[in-house]
Amino acid sequence: MGVFVRLALVSTYPPSPCGIGRYTRYLRHEIEKQAPDSTVAVFAEQGAHLVDTETNVHRCWHRQE
Repeated sequence: MGVFVRLALVSTYPPSPCGIGRYTRYLRHEIEKQAPDSTVAVFAEQGAHLVDTETNVHRCWHRQE
């Protein structure tokens, strides 16, 4: 029997240059690998220069607000 996970992470996220964001990406991909039926959404920091190449990454907050 598989594991189903629905998880939301709030973090910085690549391509933003941040170690916490890189860790969040690794964590997300490992959860999805271990539980393929899972859904992991990331609510990440906004930035005009940031372009998302992954699905379920929502740029919705700014660190100065």
